[in-house]
This record gives sequence, C-alpha cells and structure tokens, in this order.
Amino acid sequence: MNGKALRGGSAILTVAAAGLLGASFAILTPRPNPWSPFGRHLWAGALANGSVALLLVAIAAIPLRRGEKWAFWAYLIPIAVYGLPIAILDTLFAPRVTLVRTLAPQLAGLAAVAVGLALCAMDLFEDKQR
Repeated sequence: MNGKALRGGSAILTVAAAGLLGASFAILTPRPNPWSPFGRHLWAGALANGSVALLLVAIAAIPLRRGEKWAFWAYLIPIAVYGLPIAILDTLFAPRVTLVRTLAPQLAGLAAVAVGLALCAMDLFEDKQR
C-alpha cells in the first residue's frame, strides 16, 4: 500500500461529507418554527443529517486515512442506507421546478463519494501477491 490513493480518497470523502452539512442548513432555511409538528420534523432531519455528516468526516479523516478497512465499510453503509434512498426519493417526488437544483448537489456528492471510495479501495484491498 503506497498510500497516495488512500490519502487522496480520504481527502475527497472528507470534503464530500463536509458538503453534506450544507443540506442541514438548506433544510433550516427559512428557519422553521420548532413549535409546529412540521417544524420539529425539519429540525430533527437537519440535526440527524448534520450528525451523519460529522461522523462521516471523522471516519474519513482519521481511521480511513490511516488505512483501517473497517472505516471503508463504516463510510459506505450510511451512503447506501441514507444517501442513495434520499436521492431516489428526491428524484421521484421533488417538484419539477426545483428538481435540478435539488438533485445536482446530491448527484455531485455521490459521484465524489464513488471516486473517493474507489481510490481508498485501491490501496486498502490491493492484491499483495504482485
């Protein structure tokens, strides 16, 4: 493992996860009323999204960068069970007027994650028999 691909991939993943924080701010703009049922759900979603983003930043920046294989899977799981389903739901149900504005950052983020994970996998799972 020469580590260049791993360091580059973990850097991309760190930035991609930090970009996810932007969604939390978007959910809270304009500021929803936390005393209404809908507002509480928006706050809960924004806080949950922010928590996932911060955990992904920590995973990518520390254990994944060090080459710990478990961190690869720990990063991949939230993308599979949270990121992809949200992108699919938005594709199906976002208003046509805002569809591109809604999907563009998500698809760009998912593409960055795919590149970052691929780079990390090159070093983490290389064939050592060569």
